[in-house]
Amino acid sequence: PKPQTPNPKPQTPNPIFEYYFCLLNNNLMFSGPSTLLIKPISANLTRNTETIGKMDPYVELTIGSQTFKTKVHQDAGKNPTWNDIFSYQLTQSDDTIRIKVWDKDTLSKNDLIGETTANLAGVRHRKNNTETFNLTHAGKSAGTILIGLELH
Repeated sequence: PKPQTPNPKPQTPNPIFEYYFCLLNNNLMFSGPSTLLIKPISANLTRNTETIGKMDPYVELTIGSQTFKTKVHQDAGKNPTWNDIFSYQLTQSDDTIRIKVWDKDTLSKNDLIGETTANLAGVRHRKNNTETFNLTHAGKSAGTILIGLELH
């Protein structure tokens, strides 16, 4: 008779190993400063900051210490679109992008419609993303924003 080999015990994933493997993988994928193109495309907003008239939304993006602002989409209401493209020299320490959508007001201070923080790890792997991000305001859903991210 053939000797029987015991069935190997299934290995459970080690979260610490997976974390460090991901860090190592991200470092291997990173080959120095790269140019990140950021393209806010459109939003589907559920929060309305105007009582009279339509909102005039614009996007504010922050990476590291640099902030970018789109042009204001006048009277766009809850469905604004933008055509702005921003270029940023991405470094290894840049791992998130802060996204805020504001309503431009003339007679009072601008109103925050919604915001989110997006992780840039996916951009480093795929190089070209168009993603929808959920926006929140005071812990409640404020809609979504579609943003294109390209790494060159």
